[in-house]
Amino acid sequence: MDTKVFFHYPTDPEEPPGGPGFLEDADGREWSTLLGYAQARHLRRGEVLYAEGDEDTALYVLTVGTVEVRSTRSAALSLEPPATLGEVAFVDRREALETVTARSDAELLRLSQDAFEALAAREPALGQRIMRDLARKLAHALRSSPGPS
Repeated sequence: MDTKVFFHYPTDPEEPPGGPGFLEDADGREWSTLLGYAQARHLRRGEVLYAEGDEDTALYVLTVGTVEVRSTRSAALSLEPPATLGEVAFVDRREALETVTARSDAELLRLSQDAFEALAAREPALGQRIMRDLARKLAHALRSSPGPS
């Protein structure tokens, strides 16, 4: 599977859209490893991937299609590949903070907590890179959000 199609990121260091990329410099072996631990998910238009408050703590990578992300905390947002979803719940292992609905037929990779733990045990450097990239994305979101008034 050629993952470069899904994970082509802008090179502007100032402000890449959506923040830092996810495994943007990973090689074919690393992507093959990740794909070996992830489950493919297919959504039809209108289908909900997960809802705000759900206890789904998996990490999702959108590879095909468009999804809408809604939250009581922020305005609705439309995402296209490449995009990661569920980062906060994946990192803190708590309930989902948003509802994700397919706006078109979509394909995603789902990395469960158990699958990530197994991957990280066998490939610690890749596990560290996954968590570092998620931390960078969450830090970008925090820095980009308006401060307290």
